[in-house]
Amino acid sequence: MASDPEARFDAIQAAVEAAFPIQEAGFLDGRPAFTIRPAQDDKERFLRLRRALEPLEVLPLLRQR
Repeated sequence: MASDPEARFDAIQAAVEAAFPIQEAGFLDGRPAFTIRPAQDDKERFLRLRRALEPLEVLPLLRQR
């Protein structure tokens, strides 16, 4: 797991970018937050992202606004 906060954010962002097109990236309540462009296969993409983030001990959350 990346211990440097910037490196950790970069690793998380790279995993999100590999699964979804990102519209915005930043922090919400001190946690990495990304606004993505929805697609038909969001469930499949989300499961792929979840697997990619396991080594970082991060559990993604997908919510609709």
